[in-house]
Amino acid sequence: MQDASVSLSPSISQSQSQSQSQSQSPRIDRLAARRIVSQLRRDRPSLTGLLELADAAVDLEVVLALQHIAHRLSLDGESVLRVFLEILLEVADVSADEGRIVLGLAPAGPSTYAGREGRELRRAIREALF
Repeated sequence: MQDASVSLSPSISQSQSQSQSQSQSPRIDRLAARRIVSQLRRDRPSLTGLLELADAAVDLEVVLALQHIAHRLSLDGESVLRVFLEILLEVADVSADEGRIVLGLAPAGPSTYAGREGRELRRAIREALF
């Protein structure tokens, strides 16, 4: 079977490449987000947790960053997965139909996490990866 992983290396923004000494976290720009969404939509893997992202279409460094965020904020992987997919779809700027397909790959859950905890999670994911 072919390796379905989408590498972020060619899509890392110029500004991130220049400031790599500041942060070693991978950055997902619009092009990389679209590639990941396209791969997820095409392969339609069952995403039950963060580790399945690495098997599906997401660079292992991204998955490790998401696991770190989940641990730091004491949240379950499913919550972090769902919010990551929502932000990924927003950055990729895909159609509503594509968005529903990709969100349908993850366990059902609230589409938004309200309150301070939700804002902290979104901020942590955006700062670490986007």
